[in-house]
Amino acid sequence: MGYLIGETLVYLILAAIIGAAIAWLLRGVGCRSSENQLKTELEQTRSALETAETNGRSLESALNELRAEMDSEARKLEARIRGLEIENGKLQETLSELEPLPGRVQECDTIIGHWERDFQNLQQQSESEIAKLQDKIAGLEPLQAELENSQKAYTKLSTELQALQTVAHQENRKALQISNLQNEIKKLQSVSAKIKERDTTVEHLQSQLRSQAKTKDEEIARLQKELQTQHRSRRKKIDALAERLTKIEHLPQTLAERQQKITRLQEQLGNVEQQKNQELSVLKAKIKTLEPFKAAAQEHSREVDQLKQQLAAGKSRAKPAAGATKSGKRPRKKQLYTPPKEKDDLKLIYGIGPVMERTLNKLGVTSFQQIAKFSRKDIERVAGALQSFPDRIMRDNWVGGAKKEYRKKYGKTL
Repeated sequence: MGYLIGETLVYLILAAIIGAAIAWLLRGVGCRSSENQLKTELEQTRSALETAETNGRSLESALNELRAEMDSEARKLEARIRGLEIENGKLQETLSELEPLPGRVQECDTIIGHWERDFQNLQQQSESEIAKLQDKIAGLEPLQAELENSQKAYTKLSTELQALQTVAHQENRKALQISNLQNEIKKLQSVSAKIKERDTTVEHLQSQLRSQAKTKDEEIARLQKELQTQHRSRRKKIDALAERLTKIEHLPQTLAERQQKITRLQEQLGNVEQQKNQELSVLKAKIKTLEPFKAAAQEHSREVDQLKQQLAAGKSRAKPAAGATKSGKRPRKKQLYTPPKEKDDLKLIYGIGPVMERTLNKLGVTSFQQIAKFSRKDIERVAGALQSFPDRIMRDNWVGGAKKEYRKKYGKTL
């Protein structure tokens, strides 16, 4: 701002000096005293220009200082943002440590509160700095109008100088003065060009400051959003930890209830096992008492079977003897089945003795496979040929015994 104010003051002084010089030239062109006054005025203008240049240099140094301050403020903001990111990482580490430790939830809340306060303070500071920058930019805007006015005055002066040049051509004595004035005007033009360049640099700086302020605002908004999301996620995690704590607090009570149920069930199981053991002991005692009767029943059934076999053998012997008296030949049993190639030891089947094996071989039954495939009709046919009851074959389980012996001998199941 000081630079622009100095430049406008220089323009105004130069305009006043040039106006006075032109008025003096118009009043009296041929006076040497006026020439001396003009020289003094030109010297004054030169000194004013030199002071203006010194002011411009000072203004350039001020602008450089302002740039340095802006850069330092931007670095400070970046350092603060990095500090916030570091604090964010630290907070994430503390939250990872807090997950197995529900008791540190309050400490985490206090840390988040301090962080939010620091962020609010930083936001306020950045907003104040942005407001200051905006005020500086607003202060620079009215100087543009003053520059435009000075440029208009410059155009007017240039037109007046052109008129002076027409008058100076008529008088040769004033040619040197006019040339000097032209040189001064050229210097003024160079100064105006420099001022324009500085104006462009000022506008460029203003645009840079605006863009930096915009980027800072965007970064602040982004950080606010990230903080809000992180705060929400941490709040959710804290709520989940609180729920886990409540569940953990209720766990001892539920465990105690389940332990009581387990003890009750164990007592009930002990009572049931005692009852079962008592019942088993009673049943074992009954089985021991019944074992001799079982052995006696088995011996009795064997004796009955032997008697039946002897009775059947006696009948079979009596009939051939009677037939032999008539024909002189002993009748043979009719063959019921065609005997297979393989022949097995049928005595291994329970209920079949040597005599019964011979009679079965005469009937064509020589293998385990034939007996294993007996149907109800086959059992009745064989029982009729043996002159015994079918119940004996079924009671002694010839079919099951034949399957068992066939599996033992051949390793196959029927």
